[in-house]
Amino acid sequence: MSLDELYPKKVKDNIIFRINIAKQCEESDKHIAHLKVFLTKDIIHFFNLCLWTYDPRKTPKHRPFILYDYQEEFVQELNEAIAKGQDYLIDKSRDMGVTWCVLGVFLYRWLFHNESFLVGSVTEEKVDKSDDIETLFERLRYMLKSLFPFLLERKIAQTYMKITNITEKNVIVGESMNESFGRQGRYNAILFDEFAFIERADKVWQAGGDSAPCRIPVSTPNGKRNFFADLRFSGKIKVHSLHWTLHPEKNEAWYENEKLRRSEREIAQELDMSYITSAGKPYYSGFRKSLHTGKFSVNTHKDLILGWDFGFHYPNCLIAQEDDKGRFIILDNIFGHNEIIQNFRERVKAHLNSHFPSFPFRCYGDPAGNQKSDKNEQTSIDLLREVGFGVHSRFSTYRQRKEIIEKKLKTLIDGIPALVINENKNTQIIIEAFEGGYHYPEENKQGVIREEPEKDGYYDHVANCLEYCMVNLYSPFQEVRTKQTSRKAAVMDNI
Repeated sequence: MSLDELYPKKVKDNIIFRINIAKQCEESDKHIAHLKVFLTKDIIHFFNLCLWTYDPRKTPKHRPFILYDYQEEFVQELNEAIAKGQDYLIDKSRDMGVTWCVLGVFLYRWLFHNESFLVGSVTEEKVDKSDDIETLFERLRYMLKSLFPFLLERKIAQTYMKITNITEKNVIVGESMNESFGRQGRYNAILFDEFAFIERADKVWQAGGDSAPCRIPVSTPNGKRNFFADLRFSGKIKVHSLHWTLHPEKNEAWYENEKLRRSEREIAQELDMSYITSAGKPYYSGFRKSLHTGKFSVNTHKDLILGWDFGFHYPNCLIAQEDDKGRFIILDNIFGHNEIIQNFRERVKAHLNSHFPSFPFRCYGDPAGNQKSDKNEQTSIDLLREVGFGVHSRFSTYRQRKEIIEKKLKTLIDGIPALVINENKNTQIIIEAFEGGYHYPEENKQGVIREEPEKDGYYDHVANCLEYCMVNLYSPFQEVRTKQTSRKAAVMDNI
C-alpha cells in the first residue's frame, strides 16, 4: 500500500492502514526510509498515521489520533510558531483535544528535529503522576510507546518529569509553574498549561521568556482580572481560539444538555469562553445587555451626576444624568490605571471640560474618602474639593445598595429600564461589571458563599461608583448613627 494514497480517517480503516504500513516496514528498510521522509514532510501525517490517543468515553478507548479539520489547522499553526520562535496563546472551550495536540507537536519536533521542550502546569502532580493519563507526562509516554518501534532507533531514557534522547541530548522536561519556572534550562518552546489559574502568572511568564523563544499559554478563561486574560487581549501575541462549535461531534442539542448538568459559571468558563461571566455569579441580578444598554444623548438642561471611588491605583469616576422621566442614565466613565488621585482628578476635569463643558454637577463618593492616612493629612475628598469636586457621601450596606440597583434594573418607564448605560468604549467596563466582573466570591470549603461581592481591585471600584450615586439619590432609608458607629461602618464596608 502506497503512503502517497489518501490515508483513511475512519477509525477501523485507519487502524488497518497502520497495520499494513507496519508490515511493509518490517519487510524492507526502504519502506522505513520512505515513511520517515513522508512524515517529516508534513506534521499532519505524523498525527494521522503514527500517534494514538485515549478516551475512556469511547469504544475503542485506545484510538488512532485522527485530527479533525480544526485540529489540523491548529497543529500546523502551532508547529510554524515553534519553528519561527513566536509566542502563541490558545484559549479554548473544554474538551477540544488541545493538550494532546500540543504534546503531539512537541513529540514530533523532539523526534524529527532534535528540539527540547518544557511543559508546566498548576501543580507537579498535574505534570507527572504515574498511571494518571490526565497528567502531561503520562500522555507523552502513552504517545511515545504507541509509535512504530522503527521510529525510535535512538536510545531513550525516561525518568520522572523527563524524557531524553541520549544520542542527541534533546529533552522534554516537566515542572510545576512557579516564579523560577524554566530558568534552569534552554528550550525551543514552553507549554504553560491552565495558565489562567496560575498565581503570579506574570512572574512565571517572565521567567520563561529567557528560556525559550516560543511560549505557549493554554487555558479556558478564568475571568478577566488575571495575567492570561491581560495577555489574551494585549494585541501583542498571536491568539488561536478554539470554541466548542468547531468540534464536529458537538451541536446545539449537546450544548443544551450540558446546560442542564452544569452551573452557569461552568458553562461560561468551560464552554462559552466568557472572560466576564466565568469570573463568578454576577452580584446584581436582572441585567441584560440587550435591554439595559443603547445610545443615549446628554440632556443639556440637566445636571451631571458624578460617582467617585478612590481605589488604590484604580480610581474611577462615573458620569451620569437623570432624564425627565426619572431614568438614571450612565453616560460615560473614566477609569484610572496605576494613577494617584491627584493626577486622576486633573484628568477628570479635562474630560469634563472637553465633553461636558459648563455642565453643573453633583458628586457622590465613598465615605472612606474622609479618612486620613499616616502619609497624608489630606483625605481623598479634601484633594477633590481643592479642584471643585465637592463629594457627598452616606453610609450604607452592600445589601441596601444592591436592592436599589436591582429595583432600577427591573423597573420599566415607558418600556425603557430605569437604569441604562450609554454604550461606548469607556462604559464597556461597567457593562462587564454587570455581566459578572463584579461578582460573588467562590464558596469556601464548607460550601458557604459570602453575601458581599468579591473585591478584585478592578470591577469593584467601578460598581462602587454606581452604588454611591444610587444610595445617595434613591435611598429609602434614613440611618441614625453616632460618629463612632459611622466611622466603624465606613471601615468595615470598604475593607
